[in-house]
Amino acid sequence: LINYDFDILLLPPGDIILEGLDYGFIGGSGGLISKDKMAFFGNLKSYMYGEKVLNFLNKYGVSPIYLKDGKLQDRGSLLIL
Repeated sequence: LINYDFDILLLPPGDIILEGLDYGFIGGSGGLISKDKMAFFGNLKSYMYGEKVLNFLNKYGVSPIYLKDGKLQDRGSLLIL
């Protein structure tokens, strides 16, 4: 996507809980719930790259919503109905 001029935040793997595996991924730990809010299964302050994610969200005027405290958990996806 970088070749198509998308602004991408590339994060190393790790520091996200995924039951039964060594680690999960940031994409499975939350999702956009409105044009300016992103929900997370956990708190970015408990994530080793949380400050980078917060800076990226702020760049686009998106606020985080924490659905639980503690480490981020990879739940697969967030489905909005």
